[in-house]
Amino acid sequence: MKIVYKLIMGFLVISILMGFLVYNGYNGAISIKNQYDRVADETLPVFENQNIIKFSVIQIIHDTQEIIVSEDKIISDKKKQEIVQAKLILEKSFEKYEILVNTFFPDETEILQNIRTNSHDIMGLSSELIYLKEQGNKELEIQEKELELDNREKEFLNIVDIALEQERVELNERTEDVNDTIKRILFSSLLIGFISFVVAISIGLYISRSLHTTISKLKNATHEISNGNLDTKIEINSKDEIEDLSIAFNQMTQDLKTSINEHKIANRQIQKSLQEKEVLLREIHHRVKNNMQIISSLLLLSSQNIEDKKFIEILGDSQNRIHSMALIHEKLYQSENLAQINMNEYINDMASNLFNSYSKGNVKLEQDVEICPLNIDYAIPCGLIINELITNSLKYAFPEGRNGTIKIAFKSIGSNMFQLSISDDGIGIPGDMDIRETKSLGLHLVTSLAENQLHGKLILNRDRGTEFQIVFKGV
Repeated sequence: MKIVYKLIMGFLVISILMGFLVYNGYNGAISIKNQYDRVADETLPVFENQNIIKFSVIQIIHDTQEIIVSEDKIISDKKKQEIVQAKLILEKSFEKYEILVNTFFPDETEILQNIRTNSHDIMGLSSELIYLKEQGNKELEIQEKELELDNREKEFLNIVDIALEQERVELNERTEDVNDTIKRILFSSLLIGFISFVVAISIGLYISRSLHTTISKLKNATHEISNGNLDTKIEINSKDEIEDLSIAFNQMTQDLKTSINEHKIANRQIQKSLQEKEVLLREIHHRVKNNMQIISSLLLLSSQNIEDKKFIEILGDSQNRIHSMALIHEKLYQSENLAQINMNEYINDMASNLFNSYSKGNVKLEQDVEICPLNIDYAIPCGLIINELITNSLKYAFPEGRNGTIKIAFKSIGSNMFQLSISDDGIGIPGDMDIRETKSLGLHLVTSLAENQLHGKLILNRDRGTEFQIVFKGV
């Protein structure tokens, strides 16, 4: 028999049993819900209204007695208002009680009438007592009415307690019915669940035994193939899907063997090509660096034949700019990654070169540079910005041998964002200078590189010396 038929048959049997289980549980839940609804809609409201009637009548009696004994008109008026409110509540409760009795408990009509009659008698006695109290000098009549009120109260409470007890019995009976229903549903659900469990185990054992041998062969063959033995063949004659699987598995193994051999040949060719391209790229970076060094040397030789200090300074600045770019290419061909450079080493080497060129020993350098790689497309503009700002600080921030400190910070601030900060505690940039409108080539180069190439945000802080802060997103 096909495995699919075995599985379908097993699932069908289990599904039928589970359907019985769900059907039984659903019907049970509906039955329990209906029984609880009856309790909530019938018994409990009757019980609740009986208690409201009882306590409203007791309140009327209590307030009436307080009016009789009180000589304070304010207290008497307050109690009269409370009696009026209690009567209103009593009438509303009687209306609800009567509707419930007529709808669900017609056999309790007599009890309802007795309660209503007694409560009305009590309200009448209450009104008479209050009237006698207001007339004055009616002590004897008041005592007689009070005695009659006490008797009526006892009779009323007795009738109400009987009604409440009857409702308690009704509530207990309905609760027992619900509990019996729950027990019956639980027992039937457990029985069906147990039968389903036994059937599922039986079907599982049957299918497991029928598949064990063939699956073991497949497992052993898979283990052999995973160890590299691609010549393994699976021999299964089960006349089912497992046999079809073994045939497909053998074909897959043969195709895999052929594909692996082809991939090995292709990988060797790709590896050889990559090595050749890597050597070529390193050679290109090396030659670019050498060409820039030649240009730098030519600028140096040219400056030796010029007496104008301004032109000498311009050539020196250009030489340092070229050196900052050449240093990137030098770091690239020296590193394993030809697309990114380590900013920590790069900034340290460039800063050292600039201090050797301009510093007279009166300025200290502080660095806080994280060891993080940066793509060459961002490293070159960063290098030029660092070169310009350090050069400006060394040349203009500390005149007449003034001592000071230049700080460089570069770090990653999350989500592929970077922050470059260069500051000094020198004399600072004049407050009226707009760095975007200045004729200074260096500052113009800084703003252009920061905003147009790095697409970052440039912030200038002039509070203590000068601080340039650039935040940009890398790749």
